[in-house]
Parts: sequence; structure tokens; C-alpha cells
Amino acid sequence: MKDARKTKAQMLTEIAELRRQVAELGASDYQHKKAEEGSRKHRDQLEKLVQEQVRVLYCLHSFFRLDEEGTSLEGILRGIPGLIPPAWQYPDITCARVIFEGKEFTTANFKVTEWKQSANIKVYGMNAGAIEVYYLEARPELDEGSFSKGETTLLGVIAELLGRTIERRRAKEEKAKATAYLRREGRFKDATRPDLVLLDLNMPKKDGREVLAEIKSDDDLKRIPVVILTISKEEEDILKTYNLHANCYITKPIALEQFMKVVRAIESFWLTIVELPPHGAK
Repeated sequence: MKDARKTKAQMLTEIAELRRQVAELGASDYQHKKAEEGSRKHRDQLEKLVQEQVRVLYCLHSFFRLDEEGTSLEGILRGIPGLIPPAWQYPDITCARVIFEGKEFTTANFKVTEWKQSANIKVYGMNAGAIEVYYLEARPELDEGSFSKGETTLLGVIAELLGRTIERRRAKEEKAKATAYLRREGRFKDATRPDLVLLDLNMPKKDGREVLAEIKSDDDLKRIPVVILTISKEEEDILKTYNLHANCYITKPIALEQFMKVVRAIESFWLTIVELPPHGAK
């Protein structure tokens, strides 16, 4: 009986040990599944992040291609709405519109809905239009309504790039117009050649330094005196303009009365006292 009881005790011990091992295996299996689930979730998050970055890069690359391929400004404005839906998380129900200077450029499926995000287009610091994105159907709430923070950031970047592109294109046009006027080309062929050029370094649509460099590098224009009249007192600006052969540099007074005195002094000196080269002189 003693051996039987011992055998029974041993069996109970063994059963308890087996139960413990089974419990450990179950816990281990649960932890393994949780680890696999966490790893799978992490991989899914990484894959989603990579896909989002690819969409962003493709969108920005397409924008730069529009700008680099000699497309007109209107062509760029017309092309931007089509770049947006593929970069958003729900491209099939995304539409977009660009509004600029009274004109609208939209995707083919454009429709105004309640699910909207927008970014202003700033040109020379002023609001000149907007880019709007709409969802055609309701979607779960995210960071900013139905849109993610990444989409809001990307929209802001596109609007900023567009504003800079417009500024650069306009500056180029203004520079070409000023040069055509001085050279009396095209519609300015009957214009009077100026005896004196007053030039600001910080004009809203072009850089005065570039205009100065172009005038002074042109054999037919370089004899026209160029007076720099600007608010800058920076030594770098003064040196650079004289290196570009400006004829004089004057800091523009803020007060109107003082400004008018300076203008009259410029007129008296350059147009009354100074002997200027005759027109057409070589």
C-alpha cells in the first residue's frame, strides 16, 4: 500500500509538473503570437509610411518636372490639380482645384463638398489664390478632419512652391520687359532712351542687382548712369553695386519730405550739372 501511495503521490506530482509545463507552453505560445502580431503591425506601419513617402516624392517630382519642361505658368496651374489625388490616401474620391487671379483649374471629377482642406498661394507676401482639396465621400476622422497631417503639410508645400514659381516667372518677365524698354525692342521700339536710371535693389518682382548687371554688361546701355536709391545701408550691398559699376549709391530716406529733397538733388546734379553722353554714342 505504501508503494502504491508513493506511486500515486509521484503521479500527482508529475501531473502538476505537466500542468505547469503546459501552462508555460501556453504562455509562451501567447507571447509568441503577440510578438508576431506586433511585428506584423510594425511592418504594416512601415509599409504604409514608405508608400506615403513614395506618393509625396512622386507628387513633388511631377511638380518640378512641370516647372522644368518649359511649361507656361497657365500650364503649371492647369497641371497641379491632377498631381494631388494620387498623393492622397483616397485617390479615387479625391478632387482638387487651383484658384489664381480669378481663374480656376480643376480635376475632371471636381465637386465642392463638406470634406475640404486648403492652402493659400502667397505671391510677394500677399494672398493671390488657393489650392483646395475635397473628398467626395465621408472618411474616418484623422488628424485634421478626414485628412492626415502629412496631407496638410504636403498641400502647404505645393502652395509654397507654386507661389515661388509664380514670383520667379513674374520676375523674369519684368526683367525682360525692363531690358526691352531700355533697348527699345518690340512694343517699346518708339520709346525714348532714358538719360538716367533710378534703381531700387529690392523691387517686388525683380532683383535690382540683376537689372544693374545687365545694363552695365550691355555695350549699348552701359553709359546710362544708374543711381541706386534704396533703403539698405548694408556694406555688402554698397560694395556689390559699385562692383557692378553703379554710378552712385543713395540710401532712401523714410520721411517723404526728405525723400523729395533727395530726388530733387539727384535731378539737379545728373540732369543739370553733369554732362551726359549723347544718345547713340559708342
